Amino acid sequence: MVGAERSPGHPDIFRKASPIARVHADAPPFLVIHGTGDSVIPVEQARRFVDRLRAVSHSVVSYVELPGAGHAFDLIDGARTGSDGDGNGLFLNQIHRNRMLIRAKEVI
Repeated sequence: MVGAERSPGHPDIFRKASPIARVHADAPPFLVIHGTGDSVIPVEQARRFVDRLRAVSHSVVSYVELPGAGHAFDLIDGARTGSDGDGNGLFLNQIHRNRMLIRAKEVI
């Protein structure tokens, strides 16, 4: 419930806008990367989101938690930016490979 607890006057608006409210069985594959030092979105919210996705979604859900990383670390923390990009690429390549294998098996 990203932000709902931070807006006591309009919790419904924030609750509806929260990604966790949009979780469904047909959600696409997810790679969630979150830092434990995020002062904007607490890491507990990322963990709950991932748990909910894993409980409901039929797709792959991967989670990487980076100790000490803050919000938008991939934009401002040059030491982690390259690794973050590499991790995203590896995740997407694996999703693509899995889909290609499924399609090949359907043809055979």
